[in-house]
Amino acid sequence: STQNETTAQWKEVKPGLFYTDLRVKNEDETFKDLLLIRIDPKKYSFSIYQNQIGEQAKTINEIYEETNALLAFNGQFFTEDFAPTGLLISQTQVLNEKSSADLVNGIIAIDHQREARLYQNHQNLNLNTLDFAIQNGPILLDENGNPAITEDSGKTASRTALGIDSQGNLVVIVLKQSLLNFENAISLYQFAELLANHTEIQKLGLHSVLNLDGGSSSGVAIDNKYFPEMEKVQNVVLVKAR
Repeated sequence: STQNETTAQWKEVKPGLFYTDLRVKNEDETFKDLLLIRIDPKKYSFSIYQNQIGEQAKTINEIYEETNALLAFNGQFFTEDFAPTGLLISQTQVLNEKSSADLVNGIIAIDHQREARLYQNHQNLNLNTLDFAIQNGPILLDENGNPAITEDSGKTASRTALGIDSQGNLVVIVLKQSLLNFENAISLYQFAELLANHTEIQKLGLHSVLNLDGGSSSGVAIDNKYFPEMEKVQNVVLVKAR
């Protein structure tokens, strides 16, 4: 079958919450299948659900259904014993402290004015002004929308990232994984280049894009559709109406 790129056909879940599938051509001439979700932080709140370890752990879809969320996706890196690895703030509550590790060099935060912003992890943050924050890394695109990764490790995986567009919306970008399509994986360097340079993605004016936990952790539920993670994750980002 001939593969072709697609243009974004945005579907409205509710006002201020849209998603689209997008097939794009990577610089190595392979095709990647993305799911893009655009969320207006003025209309929707972001929170963190912390999963239990072991038998009690739930899938992203179970959490999505049980919490009546409009959107649920995997969050921050976590350790083998299910501990988070950086700053997590949910509904003004600090769930986990900030880390100074180089691996988690960025924080996406939403303040009380419902404005989203990317911080480098060495910047001073006034935690009292924040409704929500998630720390992870690496930063893929900086505040000006420029790729922030200088060399290509060549290691490919499925990916989840969170960024901000020119309208101040939050944008979730998922390279959907599937047992039927192991080729739908990309290196962090190529992911950053694709987000910065692809003509269809450029229409969003994306900037401040932060890599979230990827690989077997990449999972997302929206509009009663579920693209499953391969392994249970410790923390899940939930989006609900304000």
